[in-house]
Amino acid sequence: MTAPDTVRRYVKDVIHRARVPMPPFDYVMDGDDQPRRHKFYPEATAFSLPVGPPVLEGLSESMKRPTWTDDSGALDPARLGRALHDTYGLLSRRLRVTGNYDVRSNPRSGAAVYARGTANGGGLYPLEMYWVSGASTSQTPGVYYWETASGDLRRLMAGNVSDRVADVLPDDCDTDQFLLVTVKFWKNSFKYNSFTHHVVTMDLGATLASLNLLGVTGEGAVSVPHLWFDSAELDELLGIDPLDETTLAVLPLPPGSRGRPGTDRGGRAAVGLLESERSRVTHRFDQITEVVEATLIPQSTPSVENVPVSARDAALPTDRGAVKLPEARWADLADGMSSVLARRRSSFGTFSSNVPLSAADLATLLRVTIEGSRLRTDAGRADFASLAVFVNHVDGIAAGVYRYDPEGHRLLVVDDEPPGEFLQQMYFLDNYNVEQAAAVLSVLVPVDSVLDTVGDRGVRLLNAVVGAATQSCYVAASAVNVACGAALGFDNVSYAERLRLPQDDLWPMIALMVGHDRDDQANFDFPLSAQPTRS
Repeated sequence: MTAPDTVRRYVKDVIHRARVPMPPFDYVMDGDDQPRRHKFYPEATAFSLPVGPPVLEGLSESMKRPTWTDDSGALDPARLGRALHDTYGLLSRRLRVTGNYDVRSNPRSGAAVYARGTANGGGLYPLEMYWVSGASTSQTPGVYYWETASGDLRRLMAGNVSDRVADVLPDDCDTDQFLLVTVKFWKNSFKYNSFTHHVVTMDLGATLASLNLLGVTGEGAVSVPHLWFDSAELDELLGIDPLDETTLAVLPLPPGSRGRPGTDRGGRAAVGLLESERSRVTHRFDQITEVVEATLIPQSTPSVENVPVSARDAALPTDRGAVKLPEARWADLADGMSSVLARRRSSFGTFSSNVPLSAADLATLLRVTIEGSRLRTDAGRADFASLAVFVNHVDGIAAGVYRYDPEGHRLLVVDDEPPGEFLQQMYFLDNYNVEQAAAVLSVLVPVDSVLDTVGDRGVRLLNAVVGAATQSCYVAASAVNVACGAALGFDNVSYAERLRLPQDDLWPMIALMVGHDRDDQANFDFPLSAQPTRS
């Protein structure tokens, strides 16, 4: 049995962890006993999933349209393959001299860094994708695991069990095709222990943002991500223990070309195959277990649109002046999304203030990031996040601290003191010189207002919104050819104090550094074998 305030206490522990460390206090990571980065089912038969042509629509188009079906409106497996490949697949191997802690080991094959389209906390792969397919497509109905390392499908069981997924969703879910997104905690918690639940639910939002930009989700699309459902029921179907791995989101896909058949009840059949775990010793962490237990079976789907606007706009400055921003560079965001995602990278410690960021580039990043934060799920469109901006080196904008007003597309002045020294002091690690970044964007969310409105399951949505904003910022930076890096290792409370926020609801949850890289970087970027028209 979990305490009524378990989730709130966990979120507040995360926010205050720079001042009060989170338990466990004696855990030491064993780097030699890490889990596999890519889950492996040795007894499952592998099938090739076709990867369709690259997505050629640019960022501005991709934020507005769905493109997930073939001309008849049926599910196109090749487009599914392309979306998964561009979102979470291995795209290239990279080498670069950076300020990150692992740079010395990267040239070794066992510690190689592989690029992917979606940002993740810690550079790991904690999310898993399962395709539950009924009889409307040509392949054998069953449960398939999408393998991130190879891009193959692994059939975990044969038989139509799509009704078990449909039964936990609303009655109007008229399909027998579903993509289930789960998280395996140990793939992140071996490194981040109790902090993991916070990180991986942000990873969920980043992944949903990528799928949105690739046409899988979004306004008018067939698939609206469902976050409110009986996770325990789907965990049982997948043969996973929710305290080790649990289902975070369900994406209903359009039926296949055969059309949805009549009701075919698959009974209580479930996956029986087991993965091969590399780690000899695994751990569960009490705080993660408590939060999972508190959020496993939610109440009925709420409406996130009931979160008061006042919570989002708390402490907006009105008397210290404003800076009008130039229009976003929509016309320059024409590169296809597949190409933009393939170029996405984190700029570990390579920012340079020699070339200031243009005000137009900052305006574009702000506009895309706030639009990306408006994540659409079964609870409605989230419009509760806001942005703060710490300006170091932006052409035409004085150094200082600002809040972004998206309605007026302007920066509202909080203070006019250069924030560079403050930003560096508040950052935990030494892999970034934060003062050299042109600006730092911070995503603010009203924690208690959201949890009051939608309940404990709202912790997934809170962090998913932050993750969606983060991925949107990364993608916008890639599209306009500027550098970006995200960090969770900072003092949230000190950020709130500098922003003059009332510390009872609205909190800064991530730091997004943007600017220009040094121009003397030597890069090795070797594309992997997955090609645009794989069969």
